[in-house]
Amino acid sequence: MLEHLSPLQFIKKPDGTMGLKGQPSVTLETVEGQGQVKGRDWPSELGLPPFYEDWEVLARPRGMSSRRLSFVLMDESPTNQKGHPRLRPEMIELPTSCQFELGHTGFVVGIVNYFVPLLRSQKLSCNDEPVLLPSSEPFSLPFTPEGSFVVAQAQFYDSGLAEAAWLGITRGIFSHACPVIFKPFGAPADTGTLLQVSLVPGDFPGCPNARILRQWEEVSGG
Repeated sequence: MLEHLSPLQFIKKPDGTMGLKGQPSVTLETVEGQGQVKGRDWPSELGLPPFYEDWEVLARPRGMSSRRLSFVLMDESPTNQKGHPRLRPEMIELPTSCQFELGHTGFVVGIVNYFVPLLRSQKLSCNDEPVLLPSSEPFSLPFTPEGSFVVAQAQFYDSGLAEAAWLGITRGIFSHACPVIFKPFGAPADTGTLLQVSLVPGDFPGCPNARILRQWEEVSGG
């Protein structure tokens, strides 16, 4: 069964900081400036309804769609978190797959089902694509990631909210991916476990180089 709600539901605490619903002991390391400056009102730009109940209906998947998205998930460039720490992609534990969530809203619009870690010594080009991702669509990097990096691919749900997310990418509203990483207390800042990936606009990206590479629809053979 495809889940339309993420187990990670973000809430605003009484002191103004962000937290996770039902997890009072969890501390979130948020992007510097987020919450202090009004972000892009992308739900209004996409004509989405204002009520949670309507979003929940829109988010319910009828199945998987043929729509795909490739993106850089992370690299070693300075993040936009407080102090601008750097990630070390080779030290982040990657799952086999994870939820693809929309804008930290708690609603899921697809599944990230392929991860390809690349080291500094490796190069990415169109000719490498069949080795990198099991997709018929080649792509290239429009920029040079810093240090080691991870390329990932998501498949969208067939749902009303996934349709809105796809439209947002087409219109240039969503341009980045945000890796949501769990790090036990006291663990090194550049380590952790990837829990989910969020599709976000470019106003407050956690990892500035975690950019969308290509969107396409798979064409069935025969």
